[in-house]
Amino acid sequence: MVKLTQKRQSVTRLITPVALALALAACSAPSTSPTARDVISQPATENSTFYLLQAETSQGEKQNDWFLLAIKALINEQQLNQADVLLQRLAERNLNVDQRIEWTLARGRFLAQAGKLTQAEQALVLSPDWQLTDGQYVRFYQQKAKIARQQNNVLGAVNNQHRLASYMESDQAQQAWNTLWQDLQSLNQREIKQLQSSDDDILAGWVTLLDIARRYTGDLAEMQSQLDGYLASHPTHPANQYLPDNLADIQALTITQPTNVGVMLPLSDKFADQGDAIRDGFVEAMLDAKTDQRPRVRFYDTNAMDIETLTQRIRDDGIDFVVGPLQKHKVAAVSQAIAGQVPLLALNQPTDERYTKGVCYFTLSPEQEAAQAADRLHQQGYQFPLVLYLILPLANEFVMRFPLAGSHSPIQTLSKHRSASVIRCKHVFVISLA
Repeated sequence: MVKLTQKRQSVTRLITPVALALALAACSAPSTSPTARDVISQPATENSTFYLLQAETSQGEKQNDWFLLAIKALINEQQLNQADVLLQRLAERNLNVDQRIEWTLARGRFLAQAGKLTQAEQALVLSPDWQLTDGQYVRFYQQKAKIARQQNNVLGAVNNQHRLASYMESDQAQQAWNTLWQDLQSLNQREIKQLQSSDDDILAGWVTLLDIARRYTGDLAEMQSQLDGYLASHPTHPANQYLPDNLADIQALTITQPTNVGVMLPLSDKFADQGDAIRDGFVEAMLDAKTDQRPRVRFYDTNAMDIETLTQRIRDDGIDFVVGPLQKHKVAAVSQAIAGQVPLLALNQPTDERYTKGVCYFTLSPEQEAAQAADRLHQQGYQFPLVLYLILPLANEFVMRFPLAGSHSPIQTLSKHRSASVIRCKHVFVISLA
């Protein structure tokens, strides 16, 4: 009995066991089917059996074309072993330039799909003499960007996604630039500075927009002004035509200046200390604001009156913007009472997490503070943060959320009362003190 080795796995041997299927495919194939030469750079629209049959009845360059389409179909069908056999077979043939380009793209895709990312990256190299179509460039940079993301190479993903977007058709370019914008969010500070100092004006411009979005997160009016100013001074930048969705939403906002602001806080009894601290911070921030049009502000003690009385006071005083309340159980009640009448920025989330349309929720929670701290450290390139905390309910909430936000790794609590424990969970160090 002849042993079937790698060298003996010819395409004929691959097809022989499925002769009946090939015959059926041949019968069903349309007589006006275009030649493989016309569609060599297009996606495989038939199954691999159809292309293999065409290859077996062809010779020379035409056979190579059918084999290339068969490889694409085999990869689509997850038949990677057979795709590998054909790739090796074609590697030994004298391919023309168009075929060599398609073979390179197919081999890179095959290696990436097989989980051989380093080999795939090394295989995806273009000769300076090759002239690719826009569609081939799209597939090339799309695969390179995908591999970079799988390798956690964010800077590589950004660079390849940028090149990819420049070759996309106009109806698909928006999604490509949106993906680039998402990649930019994951850059650390060192990588951002590297792009800022590069000779690529397009990428440097995207980094500037990223800085605007982060710098003015708490001031949408100023963010809108800065966005408009940058786009006006850089009319050829792609952001003028393909502004990321979240920035486009900011740019489209109609921002009004409230004249009478009502702030609902617990200023007596339970939570009075927290209410006083927020009130003082609110006043200080308002006085520090660089504007000549400061609104009139009234403070309402949510512990001194019921919801009905509180909302009636809001109406009687002509309040056109409300901040608060702070306590969870009062957020839902106030939201239901005045939603749709006066814009409301609640300082907590409702207990049942049933959100009211037209209400914005700004939670002063340890979970959000942990997420913001972790994101900030990540952006600055830190990878081994040290967290010191006392064993208190709020501190525990912060610590348990921190690694989930920063390193996306769960953390195990090993602390004991009246002891100090050092916990290392991948990239997060935690010391608990009692």
